[in-house]
Parts: sequence; C-alpha cells; structure tokens
Amino acid sequence: MSTNLPYYEVEGRQYPRVTSILSILRDPDLEVWAEKVGPVAAKRKATHAAKVGTTLDRMIKQQVAGEKVTWPRPASAEVRQGWKAWEEYRRLHEVDYQIGKPLVSPLYGYGGEPDLYKEEEIVDIKATTRLREKHWIQLHAYAPLLFPAWKPHRQWSDVMLKLIRLDTFLGTYEVKMRRWDRQIWETFLKLKDVYATWYQPQEEAHVSRQ
Repeated sequence: MSTNLPYYEVEGRQYPRVTSILSILRDPDLEVWAEKVGPVAAKRKATHAAKVGTTLDRMIKQQVAGEKVTWPRPASAEVRQGWKAWEEYRRLHEVDYQIGKPLVSPLYGYGGEPDLYKEEEIVDIKATTRLREKHWIQLHAYAPLLFPAWKPHRQWSDVMLKLIRLDTFLGTYEVKMRRWDRQIWETFLKLKDVYATWYQPQEEAHVSRQ
C-alpha cells in the first residue's frame, strides 16, 4: 500500500488515512502563528518540521527493529535534539514494541499506520512543541485497525494509548497516557463522514461509494 497518497488502496477500494481525515481540523494557534510569520515562512517552517518528524520516525523504527540507524547528512539540530530525547526515553523505559504497518478496516472504511504497539498498548511519537487533542483522536482511531475482532463496548476500552513528545529544541521528552474512549472514537467516525462528503478527492469518493 502506498503511503504517499491521502488514502490506501486495497483490492480496488480506497480507504482514507487517519491523518488525512484529521487534517480537516483547524488549529487556531497555528493559524495565528502563520499569520504572524507570513505564508512563505510558515510553509517553509512547516515543511522542515514535517521532514524532521519523518526522519525521526524512520530512525526510531530502525532502532526498534534492530536495524542500523541511518542518519541524514547533514543532520539538522532538530533531528539531533529529537534523537537525544528519544535516547533518554529509551534509557528510562523498556522499549519492547512492534512496528506498525499500514492497516485498513473494510468495516469502518478507513486506514492508518500506528508508530509502535504491543498487546493492549498503542504508541505514537510526536516531534512537536506541544501535544494536541487531535493526536489523541489519531490514537483512538488506530485501535479498531490493530484489534479488529475486539468488541468496542468491552475490550477496546482496555487499550492504553501513549503519546511520546520529543522536544526537538530542548532535547527532552514528555509522555502522556490515556485509556481508549469510545466517545472519542465516535467523534473520529463523524469527522470521517465529513471528510468523505466535503474533502475526499472525487476519484477516491467515487470508488468508496460503489
């Protein structure tokens, strides 16, 4: 499944990605910041931040998989500080996770790729200045993909969700945890319906509704 598109395509059906669905949510703080620095600078900084996050995600998964960690050349200060934060987390916590892969749910009509997981725990790593509520919604959406046979009213609520925030400026980390909450997941499903109606690419929407 290609990860460069806003959806996954499996057997002729297209499943919008969790991150694509959540992209419709506004972030007032980011909008104020973008207005202050201007559209050109905002786009440049956002592109750089996304690249840093993608690089750290790849490096962490290489390490967890027991592979050689390949550093970018040159490595930006943010990547070095983000890796410092991850190494500190790893020094103090047991890292016995499996690496997430792209998954889809024919029943619920969406797909996604968790960062890391183990039995009854899903982890997402964010290289950001602060955690936002949509990060929690993202984690809630992953549980039905990883554990599709579980019954929402009974067992999904046993899943622990963990956000690890890597501060790419200070080289520190923050960990937050919550239990899976059905109401938050249902909020995500409503966002998915809005996305399908107003934001989904026309060719994607056409296939999904057949």
